[in-house]
Amino acid sequence: MTVITYRIRLIEPVLATKLDGDPNSNVSANYLPGSALRAALLMRFAQSRDVKPAEVLDSPVTGADAARLFFGTNRFLNGYPVDRTEHRALPRPLSWHQSKDEKKKAADGEHAPVLDFAWREKDEKQYEKADGAFVSYLEDADRKVYSITPARQVMVHTQRAIKNRNLGRATEGDGAVFRYESLAAGQEFAAAIACDKADTVNFLTLLKGEYILGGARTAGYGRVSIESAKAEPDNWRETSTPISIDDNEIVVTLTSDMLLRDVNGQLSASPDEFVRHLQARLDSTSARVSMKPEDRKYTFAGMALVGGFNRKWGLPLTQAPALSMGSTFRLQITPALPVEVLQKIETEGMGERRIDGFGSLVFGWQQDEELSIHKEESSKHRPVAISQEKLSAESAKWIARRMLRAKIENLLLERAGDIEVQRSPKRSQLSRLRNIVMNMLQEPMPAPTQAGKPPVDRISRFLDDAIKRNTTREQWQAARIKMRKDADSERLVDWLRQAHNAESADGKKWPDSLGVSERPAVKIGDISVVMDVAMQREFTMRLMAEVLKRAAKESKKGVKQP
Repeated sequence: MTVITYRIRLIEPVLATKLDGDPNSNVSANYLPGSALRAALLMRFAQSRDVKPAEVLDSPVTGADAARLFFGTNRFLNGYPVDRTEHRALPRPLSWHQSKDEKKKAADGEHAPVLDFAWREKDEKQYEKADGAFVSYLEDADRKVYSITPARQVMVHTQRAIKNRNLGRATEGDGAVFRYESLAAGQEFAAAIACDKADTVNFLTLLKGEYILGGARTAGYGRVSIESAKAEPDNWRETSTPISIDDNEIVVTLTSDMLLRDVNGQLSASPDEFVRHLQARLDSTSARVSMKPEDRKYTFAGMALVGGFNRKWGLPLTQAPALSMGSTFRLQITPALPVEVLQKIETEGMGERRIDGFGSLVFGWQQDEELSIHKEESSKHRPVAISQEKLSAESAKWIARRMLRAKIENLLLERAGDIEVQRSPKRSQLSRLRNIVMNMLQEPMPAPTQAGKPPVDRISRFLDDAIKRNTTREQWQAARIKMRKDADSERLVDWLRQAHNAESADGKKWPDSLGVSERPAVKIGDISVVMDVAMQREFTMRLMAEVLKRAAKESKKGVKQP
């Protein structure tokens, strides 16, 4: 088979939805699935022949070519991030671990060693999986590895009115708030097609220009540009590392999810099924594949839930368990096989839905017990030095600050949408407190007292008075607030006090108090802008006001509180 490689540059965010997240969100995978790339090329093929995509197989003009190109043995491999050496990165092996202390160093930007437990035994230290969704080797004597995590973008959307979609907006009692977590625009991914040599010209003709990938295409998502398509030499592999077999032992790494069936025809994510299927591929040789009992502790197999969507029928595909990408297996192969046999298995893949990029694997990629790992800033680009000319630096800071505010706006709406107020106080109480919060937003930050604490303000006084008075005490003590993703709830008063105290907190206390993983920041080149104290106070109080507003709206509707 011939392999064609090509680049995909994201012009708009891409939403390649996976089975993850809550019902009010769509979360994209960290990569571009082969099924999405195959579908996009099939659509372009139909357009080029002036045939409707749904009729491409039935049409006498395209039927034979479409069946051979898109429904035969050709494989459309997933699109993975491009590394700093302009090569296609691969999923991080699940056997790579770091000690907790080393992982803290890596989080601070220091270089930290990674241990590959596919080749060495664990000791008494506590270990965690290495960071980074994808990795790439820097081809030098030190065997350095770069971890890459594609940049993501979170946007909050409001569903249009279902009863009258022509309005183009939500109406009272209709139109839910939901969010899209997509791959951010501006990144580059690399993909490949393993095809018959006779089909090379057809694919090279299609692999150019702009395409639309993924979902939410009418909402500003999915536009990409396909570039730099070329046919590779016959010995192309997903990794440039030569296959190495040490004393008939070899580590096999899955570079995509793999769907396998057991002897009863049921889909299985068992390592034993992987060994059985690999042995079936080698039955034409004299080699035997086995996993010794002592090798099982060097095996790291993950399970992923795989789904999909059939656009022609408008129905989701059956969800199925699969061995997840990054799974590693340490196996015995006796006698040793020629490299060409293993490369043929790599090119053809194993298991089901190989046409959509499933079932990819590499032999002998993992060869080191210890590696030096470094963190990439994004899926492709390293920081670019911004001119230190005053005008250029100030312009970059202004742009970064605008981007940061937009990022926090989305974070605020997302967080507010996750909050539910139960048994809320009367609407008059909520409105009074919200007016106080909004008025304080217009005022400068109060100076701290001599003890270093902020002075008692109107929010604190209002809550204290509400708890003291007999007429309102019961209302505020009964009110609860609940994060939709969490099982537990807490008193509304306690949450308001905690949020209000967090507005002036420094360090890590602020994000922890509001359930945010880290302080929001935006980086343009080598200029970084982090949320400052004034912005922190503004958005904290706006979050409080938004929660009180939503609680008052529910109270106005007369919704029976649980």
